[in-house]
Amino acid sequence: MGALLCSVVTSDGVIHTAPIPPDLHVGWEGLARSVIDLADRTLELTLQTGESLILEVGWSDGGDRPPVDRPIVYLDQNHWVTLAQYAHAPDRIRREADRQAAAELIPLARSGAVILPLSAAHLRETAPTGKHRRDMALTMLELSRGWQMRNPLSVRRGELAAAISGVEPRCDAVFTLEPDVVFTESNPVPTPHDFPPVWQEMHRRVVSATATVAAMLGEDDPADDPGAAERDRWLQGYRTHIGRVQRQKPRPLEVRMIAHHTLLADLDEETKRAALLADASDEELAVWIADRSAADYERSPQLRTLEDVLYHRLCNPDDHWTANDLLDMHFLSCAAGYADLVVAEKKLGDYLRRARRRYPENAAVVSTLTDAVEALT
Repeated sequence: MGALLCSVVTSDGVIHTAPIPPDLHVGWEGLARSVIDLADRTLELTLQTGESLILEVGWSDGGDRPPVDRPIVYLDQNHWVTLAQYAHAPDRIRREADRQAAAELIPLARSGAVILPLSAAHLRETAPTGKHRRDMALTMLELSRGWQMRNPLSVRRGELAAAISGVEPRCDAVFTLEPDVVFTESNPVPTPHDFPPVWQEMHRRVVSATATVAAMLGEDDPADDPGAAERDRWLQGYRTHIGRVQRQKPRPLEVRMIAHHTLLADLDEETKRAALLADASDEELAVWIADRSAADYERSPQLRTLEDVLYHRLCNPDDHWTANDLLDMHFLSCAAGYADLVVAEKKLGDYLRRARRRYPENAAVVSTLTDAVEALT
């Protein structure tokens, strides 16, 4: 195999070709060709299997933020499944209305008229192996175009740190092209120190975007689920607590207080980390929890939505909790606090619509792709 070549086309049309430095090479056998357009800030990846993906890569000069004229639409996983079926196996879609809605939404996403961001929950809920995984991954990558939702734990920590500091508890740039924000703990891409700044920026964004594509198209071990034990512990703790609350049948105002204190306990470690970010002492944190936390939760887009969903679930004795609720509640509450439109499944969608009645600045919430397209047109 010969040396890998890099070609740079300048604005006057001159092509400069040289071997790719080892520090710029991304070792992924599935990649055939990579082209970055510094003017449009897009990365085109051509795969060995022939598919081509175009990702927006943004830039640190403000180019990571969504334009105000592009609605942010967060899709729950089941709606991504419908879009993947339309793109790769349309005969599997039973309802004609779903097929028609997918036919209208996909061009909007491809053209960039709407933003369909990806999150860590989407990656976690995708099948670990097989053609279904690849079809889902290709559809998500094509239609998201590089846009992603910052991990809800990071968003929530930002809200908490701001609240403890006494400033507006709202996270900045929840939907972004910034690299390495999908997961809670991401190791930044190491950048060659001898590159000029613009090349360092390009290197970080190209490597991060390419690694995301490689990870999504690669297959996982079906037995490897690092979050399973955590979700089970969370579920058992909540089931015990909720059962006790529902047996006592407290008044609605008391249930709201219970929901708040339940979240305070659940987010104890995150709150302590946020206090460190806010440079708050233990005494200052204790005062904030006792005197201001309830009011500050009401001002924090993700926290207030999560707390309101929990309140309504505590009031509903017929609600059956599952381990998947951990992802659904936290990711959908984050999206509902910051997106323009959330397309959820029926049960969580109902809770999020109730939250919006209390917080009308939250995202609009629908439960079908048909309703989503109608809301966008």
